[in-house]
Amino acid sequence: MGELDDGLNAMFASPIWCKHWADAPAVNAELATIIQAKMEFAPGLNLSNIGGWHSDGDLLRWPGAAVETLADWVSQGCQQMIEQSRNPAFSISLKTSFSCWANVSGKGAYSSMHNHNPALFSGVYYVDPGEPAAPQSKSGLIEFMDPRVLAGPVPSQAFHPPVLLQPKAGMMLIFPGWLMHFVHPYQGSGQRISIAFNLRVKSYDLNDLGSTG
Repeated sequence: MGELDDGLNAMFASPIWCKHWADAPAVNAELATIIQAKMEFAPGLNLSNIGGWHSDGDLLRWPGAAVETLADWVSQGCQQMIEQSRNPAFSISLKTSFSCWANVSGKGAYSSMHNHNPALFSGVYYVDPGEPAAPQSKSGLIEFMDPRVLAGPVPSQAFHPPVLLQPKAGMMLIFPGWLMHFVHPYQGSGQRISIAFNLRVKSYDLNDLGSTG
């Protein structure tokens, strides 16, 4: 049983795991080729994306060595996220499934505010983030909203500023599936390529490790 000090006590932080993969340049070149080839004959979906192209969720089953590498990176990232964000008083064993899809955005395309419920964790990997946002511009930035006040009667920015991140090639982000986020309209030239994924739980075992004190 704990105690609180007088005043504001911050609780239950929203974790965002970040990794810049060192081998990304060669892998990204192959992924871009695979994704652009898929676009030639697959019509794409219209979900949270406004404009641009959104593939089916079976990307991790596409052929290619780069896809195999990406699958390994996604698995490693999610394993680290689970281990680093779990309650240390418990061990947890999960049976999971992944879905994964590509997003290709041209000028003006963006992603509307959404989350990925009922996924346990979701993530994004940047193959080609396009032109970086200029100073004072939010072009192509991903924005995460504070979930504690998002549903209140005033905008969440009035209490906690949103988190704005500049995508970089080879960067992977993993976050809780319930965390609201969106992508600002891309204003650069050329195309912007990212890959999103969800980790869903099929079953789990939770074991009490006893007192950690």
